[in-house]
Amino acid sequence: MELRTIAVIGSGIMGNGIAQLAATAGHQAHMHDAYPEALDKALSLIKDSLTRFARKGKLQEPEVEQIIERVHPELDLHTAVREADYVIEAVPEDIDLKCRVFREIDEKAPSHAIIASNTSQYSITQIAAATSRPTQVIGAHFFNPPVLMGLVEVVRGLETSDETLATTIELAKRMGKEV
Repeated sequence: MELRTIAVIGSGIMGNGIAQLAATAGHQAHMHDAYPEALDKALSLIKDSLTRFARKGKLQEPEVEQIIERVHPELDLHTAVREADYVIEAVPEDIDLKCRVFREIDEKAPSHAIIASNTSQYSITQIAAATSRPTQVIGAHFFNPPVLMGLVEVVRGLETSDETLATTIELAKRMGKEV
């Protein structure tokens, strides 16, 4: 599956780091949060991080602006996910919240979209049960901070398809991560 647009739900440390990785890998990265001040802070953190990479010679200055232009802060969940090929949930570790967010994503994202959770403690099978597409739900646990740590733990649910698994592994590798 070709991935053009990645939506990241949650703009905290994990969410903004994952959005930065997606944009750096060349994807349009729609970063959603319900709070405008959280999105402003997240975008500022991304800019600071990219600037530090440029100072260290890991990016060229023109690349910094190109990457930032691919990050789209979104207050509205539907706007964030409506064109997404892949959605990564990075909200706080609360199973009720995660299931509620997955139900909303399931209703609003295109039917082909894969939905991943950055959870490190909850069952992917349980989270997937909140959707009508359990074969397209997977765990993609980025380690903190995502832009520096080289590992992504990929966790299948009982119904996660081989295609969802392969697409997730390919995406993680494009982001420069080991699986």
